[in-house]
Amino acid sequence: MKRLIFTLCVILVLSIPVVDLSGARAAYLVIIDAGHGGQDSGAVGFRGSYEKNIVLQVAKIVRLRSFSMPEIEILLTRTDDNFIELTGRTDIANERNADLYVSIHANAHNDSRAEGIETWIAERIAGEKREESLALANALQASMIQFMQPDKDRGVKSQRLYLRHAEMPSALVELGFLTNPDEEISLSQLNYQLRAADAILQGINNYFYQR
Repeated sequence: MKRLIFTLCVILVLSIPVVDLSGARAAYLVIIDAGHGGQDSGAVGFRGSYEKNIVLQVAKIVRLRSFSMPEIEILLTRTDDNFIELTGRTDIANERNADLYVSIHANAHNDSRAEGIETWIAERIAGEKREESLALANALQASMIQFMQPDKDRGVKSQRLYLRHAEMPSALVELGFLTNPDEEISLSQLNYQLRAADAILQGINNYFYQR
């Protein structure tokens, strides 16, 4: 009964749009981007799970959990099923002079056996921003492996990503493959989403702690 009540409470909280009620700025401001949205569903699983819905749920949990860390303020690029252009997402972070930008996604592959968790940085960045983005990505990846214990650690990688438009350190996390039937089931479960959110938040905290 207690587990049922907890689950219902979480679902109720996550159904409420997230608004910024903060006063003075915390020590660190982190923008969390739930990928896709609106007409852009992102990856679609065999059972009909939409990436846009799963990552929004995780992003909201990250912000909910962050209330226990007053030194970190989490703001979301979107709080409902709406579409934002890619550069519009990083514009939000740039305009607020955020300390970090983290985008949440679920993976897809033509091979349904593809599995695991990975983290990306933009390849077209250099200097301190690249070093700090890599440090952030490594902290996120290590935390996700610790919390979520996937069958495969796919590591940290780089490719041409819109993240390059962020003026601050940035990374993109892939929570698993919706095109893998087993991982789709996990991604759709609240317990997995809670662990994913805790892993992301802890990874962010570890990044700041290690600076």
